[in-house]
Amino acid sequence: MKFFWIWFFALTTLVLADPLIYPVDHDGDGWWEWTSLETSEKSFRSPGLAALALKSERSTEWLAAQARRLPYSAALISQAADALSQEESLSLWKRAETERDGDHLLLVAHRFYRAGRWGDALKLVSLAHPPWFKTYASILKTDPTTARLFENGWELEEEGLRRGDLKLSLGPSEGVDGKPLRVGDRTGEISRSEGVVTLPHLGLSLRLSRKSEVDRLASELAGAGGVTEVLGTSVEGREIVAHWLGSGPEVVTFFGAFHGDEPESVLVVENFRDYLREHPELLEGKTAVFLPVVNPDGLEAEQRKNAREVDLNRNFPTSNWNSEGKDTDYWGGPSAASEPETRIVVDLLERFPPARIISVHCPYRCVNYDGPAEELAELIADANGYEVKPSIGYATPGSFGTYAGIERKIPTITLELPPTGEEDVWNQNREAMVRALRGE
Repeated sequence: MKFFWIWFFALTTLVLADPLIYPVDHDGDGWWEWTSLETSEKSFRSPGLAALALKSERSTEWLAAQARRLPYSAALISQAADALSQEESLSLWKRAETERDGDHLLLVAHRFYRAGRWGDALKLVSLAHPPWFKTYASILKTDPTTARLFENGWELEEEGLRRGDLKLSLGPSEGVDGKPLRVGDRTGEISRSEGVVTLPHLGLSLRLSRKSEVDRLASELAGAGGVTEVLGTSVEGREIVAHWLGSGPEVVTFFGAFHGDEPESVLVVENFRDYLREHPELLEGKTAVFLPVVNPDGLEAEQRKNAREVDLNRNFPTSNWNSEGKDTDYWGGPSAASEPETRIVVDLLERFPPARIISVHCPYRCVNYDGPAEELAELIADANGYEVKPSIGYATPGSFGTYAGIERKIPTITLELPPTGEEDVWNQNREAMVRALRGE
């Protein structure tokens, strides 16, 4: 009964009050129209036009009141000014002269929206009248990509989105020079220097107030599909492709095919990436970064070394790097980090500082570790049944394990699979990879 009287009082107040002009998405296209309870026509592209539709039924004073309330509608102001005294008209125009014509801007914004250029549309809305932005920007909730922002705690405010002290401004995609990447099932662009992710299918750019968070933003937009980006090319021009899934603060990085004659390493890394796409709950609090093929030229040629005959796992800039053994399978190259593949790995670690690293190799069937990773090695070995080895048994100058694990103190696992083709290495290591990711 108490609820009935509250409802009755609210309805009575609404009926007795001046016509309420309010936004409603009548046609279900995600874009707001404006309407009133006192007109049979339910779809106007701006509040000013909705008020003008009622002018023949209302008094001059009411029309003037609407013009004062909606000073960004040139058509409404013009109608009201014609009906008022000179002094009142001048006062009204003086207030309106610094405002833009909101009716016209909304009409153009709607055309941009219907053309799929959300960024242009929202920019015009913010120019027409900033308080409207929050209403119209709710269209972001209708697209699967941008809807993920709200699932991750972003909230609309009058000029963009906010999460804590982080702001996200929205604008047109034109004029933003970004690097292509795959955001889930959509093509996007990313500009790290500007802190911008662009979604061309929406004509929309999203600019962060803190540029360092831009990779995390791309992950949030991508959802379970993750982000795919070409980091660079090999000696022979083959693309070196990274993927990252999740947006948690703890980064775990997985590498495959440092050596081109170890294809099983690619299988395990790629299968685990796809497994996480099917089980995104495992990524809670984590970001998993994958570089399945470090050495695409070697993989194509089915050889250990890269196209310049350098063993990439001896080419890292460590204190023990040397250039000995040029005519062997273990040559560290003419200089440390001389190879483009090596530099891509180094840059990736700088961009996504990992809590731990898993580098998959063949054929020794063991869990080797470098740096503070013994406990992690035991955890992985408990799942796959491999032997834990603190050393592979011979010197490895310039190795990735020395570079990341020993000298940078990042827990680094070299997961050595059995000889190629001997065992079902993916099913054997699935739980081991989950433990490596979770650290538990």
